[in-house]
Amino acid sequence: MSTSTFIRRHGLSYIPFKHWCPSSSPPPPLPPYAHIMLRRWILQATLGAMVARAGITYTSHTVDDDDSSITYSGTWEPSSSHPSPLNYGGSHTLGVSSDARAVFTFTGVAVYYLASLWPYEVNSYVSLDGGPNVLIDMTAPPGTTAPSGVNVGDEVVNFDVRWRAEGLENTTHTLTITRGPSTYAISDGFRYTVAIEDTTSEVSTSSRTQQNLVTSTSQQAVASESLSSTSAGGLSQKNLIIIAVVCSVFGTLLLVGICCLLFTLGGRKKKNRNQVNEANERPLTYNGGAYGNNGYTPVSMATQYSPVNT
Repeated sequence: MSTSTFIRRHGLSYIPFKHWCPSSSPPPPLPPYAHIMLRRWILQATLGAMVARAGITYTSHTVDDDDSSITYSGTWEPSSSHPSPLNYGGSHTLGVSSDARAVFTFTGVAVYYLASLWPYEVNSYVSLDGGPNVLIDMTAPPGTTAPSGVNVGDEVVNFDVRWRAEGLENTTHTLTITRGPSTYAISDGFRYTVAIEDTTSEVSTSSRTQQNLVTSTSQQAVASESLSSTSAGGLSQKNLIIIAVVCSVFGTLLLVGICCLLFTLGGRKKKNRNQVNEANERPLTYNGGAYGNNGYTPVSMATQYSPVNT
């Protein structure tokens, strides 16, 4: 009689060998934090690629009160009438009429208004892109005196940033200067910051590649020129950044979904193993029958049964 026949006849619970053999156990599931580590690595790699492709360089420029980017209207006293080593560029322009207006036009992401301080009340209004007027106080604290050796002009404190606007769009802006309550409009110096996207590396690489493909035949030369123009007129840097961000988000969501699926499957396998272990720990019993219940010792499932002649 075979082993399976003996087990069925005596009512034993039969569990296949592969389910409780340690060598056949499935691998343990991934730890709960595995998907977080993988997502962090993907984001770091994606951000690194985006920074490498979308390099931005910031440059600052400072202009004096006589620069062509400043337009004056109304009555202004020229800078030659107000020299001082404490002014930017050694002098400043002064607006004296009620309609005095200085408009500084620039392209950039930040702008700074430079001026000195005086021992008496001096203030002016500034307005960015036609917005509300902001009063700039250029009055020095009481008791402030000019540095030693400075005996030209009434200024007592060297020029510095008295007002700023940052985080602007990298487009054209206007900064307007008008008289404050002190009846002074001060135009001394202006500083602005420009953001330049570095897109020349890809275009230069493409151009060099196309130049290497040019041969003596006119047909190949025309094809190379067409490819060069296509590379120069391709997707903008902003579009490339948007595509990279979308792909990164999609890839992250896909990775999280895969990790959650693996974690769920691992939990089910672990549950099945626990059930199998519980079944192995319970003692095996006989159903009785013709052989009765006395004189038999429970047999472990690891025991290899031999046929019994009846």
